[in-house]
Amino acid sequence: MDQRQSDDWTRDKNIGETEGRPPNIILILPDQQRFDSLGCYGNRNAISPHIDRLASEGACFESAFVTQPLCSAARSSILTGLFPHKTEVWDNDVTLTDHTTSFPRLLHDMGYTTGYVGKWHLGPTPEPFDRPVSGRPIQPPPDYFDVWQGHDGSESQWVGEPMKKWTVPDNHESAIPDFGREEPGEYRVDFEFDRGIQFIREHHQNPFCLIVSFRPPHTPWTAPPKNCERFQGKVQYPTYYAMVNRIDENVGRMVDVLNTLGLEQNTLIVYTSDHGHDFVYRWNPQPKRNCYDTASRIPLIFYWIGKIKPGVRSELVSHADLVPTILDLCGLDIPDGLHGRSARELLLSGKGPWRDSVYIQNHPYRQDGLYCPPESDPTMFERCIVTNEWKLIVNSERPPELYHRPTDPDEINNRLREPGLEEVLRTLFGKLEDWAWQIGDGQALSKWLLYKWNRGLDG
Repeated sequence: MDQRQSDDWTRDKNIGETEGRPPNIILILPDQQRFDSLGCYGNRNAISPHIDRLASEGACFESAFVTQPLCSAARSSILTGLFPHKTEVWDNDVTLTDHTTSFPRLLHDMGYTTGYVGKWHLGPTPEPFDRPVSGRPIQPPPDYFDVWQGHDGSESQWVGEPMKKWTVPDNHESAIPDFGREEPGEYRVDFEFDRGIQFIREHHQNPFCLIVSFRPPHTPWTAPPKNCERFQGKVQYPTYYAMVNRIDENVGRMVDVLNTLGLEQNTLIVYTSDHGHDFVYRWNPQPKRNCYDTASRIPLIFYWIGKIKPGVRSELVSHADLVPTILDLCGLDIPDGLHGRSARELLLSGKGPWRDSVYIQNHPYRQDGLYCPPESDPTMFERCIVTNEWKLIVNSERPPELYHRPTDPDEINNRLREPGLEEVLRTLFGKLEDWAWQIGDGQALSKWLLYKWNRGLDG
């Protein structure tokens, strides 16, 4: 891993006046947004011109994957550069306790002004900054955020309203909300982008790191009427599209503010999601918690005008790569022991050596058994290896699945038992084991080795 010596930034130095000022960092993090919900990923029904612009003028990764397709687990990796078995955030609502490699902490220590707005979901936090909720267990927010306006993720999509108000009823995904004669209040995405924009206006004299995280397009589905009406009767999931459209409008507002303040050319914007959304459930009746592309593949865009080489990138990247990449682009040292690698050279030059696979962990069910079908084991786990050509999913209880990515993008035809693919399986199992040993994830090795022995793949 390329270790680069950082400049001597300290919080005692006014780094805004220092020659060679490092870039501002903005991470925009929606929840449960599919990679193919945007125009820049080929969706002709999407209306996302502002995000599409970031993609066309920046680097748009078409093969970006989660470390684990679940909100809290993925967010722990995005923040720390470590897989969930190391962060110990295997499930939702689990508290992240070790922030040693958290990139906003490292930037804060080097003089950045740091802010967090919106959904946290890495442990219960103080009561929402816009609406107190009595009786909720709390923990202090991380002390490395100079401005904290986060919440634990359970807030309504409309500020100050009940969770289910103006939302699409369950099992009516083709509908839009019934607003009746009421005029909806303030949409939370607008509210949280307003707070993010306020942070930029107030703190842009120094290099800053801002994370804006929000619930949409996660359920419950709802969006302002004008956005819903754009898609009503035109697509199968109009409100989901409307939520993405509203996010895009807010991204445009934020970029306009950067441009007005003269910050756009020295600001790195990273746009990604914690995981996708599987509309058509398979054996696991949940929109996430599976290794199929619909849940585990995510949008990932890096935008830094004049610095990042524009283009669509085909390299296989992971959430675990975000921390080393961001730190490297800021000229800071990359901590030892991270599970990802820096994509700095790929972003700046458009080329460079890179890996040929990514690794995914998954726990299909909550460990306490909630939502787990009676016939299933709540301790079931999966591991997955993805290459440009193949995807192998290994489950502790179910038969493995093997998909040929170029010819089967919907992952329908499991080719596990197809004659003549023994060498493919041997190679993929080898990569799976290499990843597991490399990052210290030994939990499932016995299952993989047993399967290999039964199939005669050890030779």
